[in-house]
Amino acid sequence: MLEAQPRILVMSVPSWNSKVGANTWATLLKQYGSENIASIYIRDDVSDSDVCGKYFCISENRIIKSILNRKIKTGYEVHGLDNQGDEDLKRHKALYKKMSVKRSYLMLLARELIWKVGKWKTKELDEFIDSFKPDIILHSMDGYIHLNRITEYAIKRSGAKAIGYIWDDNFTYKVEKALGFKVYRFFQRLSLKRLAKKTEDFFAITDMTKREADSFFGIDAKILTKPLNSEPSVDYTETAKPLKMLYTGSLYIGRDKSLEKVSLALREINKN
Repeated sequence: MLEAQPRILVMSVPSWNSKVGANTWATLLKQYGSENIASIYIRDDVSDSDVCGKYFCISENRIIKSILNRKIKTGYEVHGLDNQGDEDLKRHKALYKKMSVKRSYLMLLARELIWKVGKWKTKELDEFIDSFKPDIILHSMDGYIHLNRITEYAIKRSGAKAIGYIWDDNFTYKVEKALGFKVYRFFQRLSLKRLAKKTEDFFAITDMTKREADSFFGIDAKILTKPLNSEPSVDYTETAKPLKMLYTGSLYIGRDKSLEKVSLALREINKN
């Protein structure tokens, strides 16, 4: 008789949606049985991924409303986009766009305060966790303090073992020098240290991330890079020379070192 797969609950900010580009969990777990994967996420959106079998959304738009209306239903299992969910999605996109245009740490701290006093701990959330009965909780060591708090709650309620994945620098002060950043980062660090104490094991996306995370959290993370969606297929005999590449991402967590290696390889390939 085959042993049953552990049931995995994944905590994330966005839904598993190919349109937002945040597909790390879906890529890592695509060979796993979807019936044994559930997701709790906090951005008003609907997934288009069939890698996960059950979804639960805690609506930020409804969290804001819950400050004045404690009876509002802030969390719900997602089966499709109903009219109410569609309205939440529109409002969230407008708010997210406004915050993205001008990154204000005062606004980020205000958001954390809203989540602190808002009503996210609900019977609907408890029922979702209790009915799924996760054996493992996967989470990113995230800069969203409110998500870290929800993750701590899910770990405590379910009794599941937690594994944290560190793929962004959410804990050092080297990213910016602005005072607002340092104040916000101080509270992020406190949140992550508290979550780390409740987490059994850790993955890190690069060697550099591992070194920094091991030092800060007092852990021994395992290296786990993001896998490819599919094997690359390039017919180099038909490729024009010189070879060129365009990179439009950030240079955090050692990506600058990786790009340096790529540029040296291209220089060698293109030398003639």
